[in-house]
Amino acid sequence: IPGWKAKYAFKALRVDVTGTHWSIKGSMSPEQEIEQGDDAMPPALADVHEGIRYHFPKVRDSYARVGKASGPPIPVAIPGQKQKQWLIGYWVNKRMRGESSPVLFKTPAFDGKGTEEANKVYNVAGEPGAITPKVVSKTIADGKTTHVHANPLWTTPYDPASGSPPGWDRLDASKWFRVHLINGSMGGPGVAWNTVAAPVQVNNTMRDAHEKVLRDGLAKLTLLDNASYWKKINVGWRTDADSTPRVGKASDFAAYITVEYGDSLLDADGKWIEQGATNSQSYPIRLPLESELLPLRRLR
Repeated sequence: IPGWKAKYAFKALRVDVTGTHWSIKGSMSPEQEIEQGDDAMPPALADVHEGIRYHFPKVRDSYARVGKASGPPIPVAIPGQKQKQWLIGYWVNKRMRGESSPVLFKTPAFDGKGTEEANKVYNVAGEPGAITPKVVSKTIADGKTTHVHANPLWTTPYDPASGSPPGWDRLDASKWFRVHLINGSMGGPGVAWNTVAAPVQVNNTMRDAHEKVLRDGLAKLTLLDNASYWKKINVGWRTDADSTPRVGKASDFAAYITVEYGDSLLDADGKWIEQGATNSQSYPIRLPLESELLPLRRLR
């Protein structure tokens, strides 16, 4: 837009993208003057959406720890550093004393140690801590998880993967992920039984598919709604019949993850009653490539 600063008196322009819809927004605030053209938003911030409520547990003032995002995260230059800091702008749920209208806050999205999921210092906030998520049952055979059932789900601080699921010690950790079966920000622990080794793309597809539906749905709920979601996961494992000379023992790896979920309602007796399934999805998992295996573990 030629001459946009002088013509419209804007200090900065920002492009917001939602699906296939693009919008250009002007700002009068000089602190918004940042050049975003070459800044790729970290994938971990894909769950930040305008109007969705988030919990920021590290914000100093307790009244400002919950609020609705005002838009997508924005990168801000750090003096003397090439890397930029990502901030989330949000309208606080509670009013400041002496203020008659909501107040816009900005806070870092990451802890400063990186831009991965584990570095996030916020989580989607239905009503933080209002409901305790519960893993109803899990089935493990020969050290391999085949089934997990959770009811209800609720938002929690992210619990990063820390355990070693089958096959993980054979893989290059920069190319494969330990995928949570019950998401780490919905009550799923990062232990071995709740994770499965899978390519990075499988993790990203799950994040952008059913996990986004559940995450966004939980963000709209409060304790007074007496509602949540249930989720069931089945994991199918390969047999050694799938083994190849270069990959070796294929039974170390999962073949697919299937997910089914639906609404869960709290009855008068305090029990979470599962409603019918609203959706089910399957995620195939390929065998690792030879280049994705650690050299000394390829033919184990």
